[in-house]
Amino acid sequence: MVTRLLQPGQVLVGKWQKNSYRILQPLGQGANGEVYLAQSIMNKQEVALKISSNSHEIAGEWRLLRQLSAVSHALPKPIELDDAQHAPLYFYSMERIAGQPLTKVHQHLRQTEIDRLFAAYLQVLHEFHQAGFAFSDVKPENLLVESGTDGRLQARVVDIGGVSAFGRSVRQYTPTSDRAYFGLGTRSADAMYDLVGLSLVFLQLQQPLPVHRMGRVEDRQRYVFTALQLMPKTRRKTVIDAILHGQVQSAATALSLFHSAKSNKKRQTMPKPARQKKSMATSPSPRSKKKKWDWTERLMWFSLTTAAIATLAAWTVFLL
Repeated sequence: MVTRLLQPGQVLVGKWQKNSYRILQPLGQGANGEVYLAQSIMNKQEVALKISSNSHEIAGEWRLLRQLSAVSHALPKPIELDDAQHAPLYFYSMERIAGQPLTKVHQHLRQTEIDRLFAAYLQVLHEFHQAGFAFSDVKPENLLVESGTDGRLQARVVDIGGVSAFGRSVRQYTPTSDRAYFGLGTRSADAMYDLVGLSLVFLQLQQPLPVHRMGRVEDRQRYVFTALQLMPKTRRKTVIDAILHGQVQSAATALSLFHSAKSNKKRQTMPKPARQKKSMATSPSPRSKKKKWDWTERLMWFSLTTAAIATLAAWTVFLL
């Protein structure tokens, strides 16, 4: 049985901000704490609470969330940071993203919609990388799909506990999206770590990972490139292939390749009209028709012949 820091129905009161939250249900648990769905007692707004007994971790995540949410709207918006009034707990509240994990919705999407989501997550990673950070823990549970006000699907991400500055070791990772686990690179925070992780997630959407047969690195690599071959021919496959073969080194380049792949579709040409064969029975060749002569044509040729004979006779008399 999992022991949690808080239970549904319990009210958490902030020590400094004085805001109270009623716990509704747990949303997730990680190395740095737990996340709950809660409701503000003051305005009845539903929020997500990240709670931990480690004040240093909570304060660090809060600063990072404020910094990165300013450059990427895919992250939840931060609301407030506080200490619990009656317990040695520390928390921050943030926007509750009303989305579903990618793994739960992808089966109901068309290939073109999955392509667009793949590009949207590439854009999110690009925003992180521009700020000098790797998202690192690119796992399906952290990739949410939300329906926007216009009905279009939006890519959102949660859990910044694994976000690591470029050049550092990855703080948190999930083996199934970890490039080191598949022997495709090191476990250091850089752009390629995220790109390979995202590629692995989308490969596993099409071909589930047979975990019981992944004992050796060779088996894992064989799975990766076999799954790649079995992917439908889409724009994301073009990009994933380039990432896994080291032909792409940044999210910006991956996005450029994705958009250029759109114009690589074979152009459809209009079929040439079929040549109609003429039936010999109904449409005889002009050469096969017997030429008919009318009386005017006969008179013309008679006149020309007579004139030619007369001219020849005149020249004969003149020369003699």
